[in-house]
Amino acid sequence: HEAKYWEALNYEIPTYVKSVYQKADSIKFVYECVLNVVLDYNKIISSFSDDERLLFKPLISSVEKKIMPGLNKLTWNADVGDEYIAECSNNTAELQAFVDDYKSCNLNIVSICEKICDSPFFYIRPNCAFDIHDLVHEMVVYMDDILMKLTSYYHEIIKYIILVFEGFEHVMGTMANQWIKYINNFDTLMEEALKINCRNSFEIRL
Repeated sequence: HEAKYWEALNYEIPTYVKSVYQKADSIKFVYECVLNVVLDYNKIISSFSDDERLLFKPLISSVEKKIMPGLNKLTWNADVGDEYIAECSNNTAELQAFVDDYKSCNLNIVSICEKICDSPFFYIRPNCAFDIHDLVHEMVVYMDDILMKLTSYYHEIIKYIILVFEGFEHVMGTMANQWIKYINNFDTLMEEALKINCRNSFEIRL
């Protein structure tokens, strides 16, 4: 800004200042683009738990490698290519999109496990009298239906797990332990859901 006023007053501007001043619009554009990349990156990082940071570490590192030249090599006097800025923006946007999918899949899996808890294996209509054959028939029909429903829930969970896996597939070799831990967490959640289902089933039967 000062250089602009000095120029308006017909004062000579030092060469090293003038070289930057002449790029003022370009520098402002680069600043805004870099700021957006930084904000996007910080938003991604702040959304992770400690375990998620470890799980996403290879993907985070990949984005950081793309951004790193701008932190270590580029200066305000350097020509920053649109291609570099676009690449940084695209990489953070792609990671954000996958993080959104990942979190959505996790929420959906938790929701399905809640449905499993609320899908008892046994159900007998209250205040109804049955002869033994009708009772057995009704219970068999209900159990067949509930098993189909639980199988459907299981396939839904697998679908979401595969969707998450595909996002990590190209870096799976560097994060196998974290992936196993991630899967084990949902195995445990599924196991607990089935245990609750069984308890609820026996309570209803009693």
